[in-house]
Amino acid sequence: MKVFLDTNVLLDLVLDRDGADDARRIISIGHEDEWTRVYVSFLTMANIAYVLRKRPMDEVKACLSKLYKFCEVLPMNDSQMVTAIRNCSSPDFEDSLQIMCAEEKLCDVIVTDNTAHFRDFTDIPVLTPAEFLAQCN
Repeated sequence: MKVFLDTNVLLDLVLDRDGADDARRIISIGHEDEWTRVYVSFLTMANIAYVLRKRPMDEVKACLSKLYKFCEVLPMNDSQMVTAIRNCSSPDFEDSLQIMCAEEKLCDVIVTDNTAHFRDFTDIPVLTPAEFLAQCN
């Protein structure tokens, strides 16, 4: 199973917000289950670095390195950008880019805390972290 994590799920983990435990469990499933792969976009890593920008750079790099061990980072390209501009009507352009990245990798599910910006704009099933974990049990 190819699981695409939206930025907000990893931010829950990195910032220790509500949802951090769910994010940890999802990443753990991807790490322990040989049939499940967890993916994030290149943009997600940049977004996390931006959110953490006031922290010491060594801390930011350590955080990104740790995430990189457990999530495969997918590249983003011009084609995804053009498709998002022309064809995706999500109210948040960054989410449109995430959708394009997940679709190009043929992900089986998108996991996000913000399902409203995804569900009507892709054919990939979109679940909250709690919904995804409930399906895994």
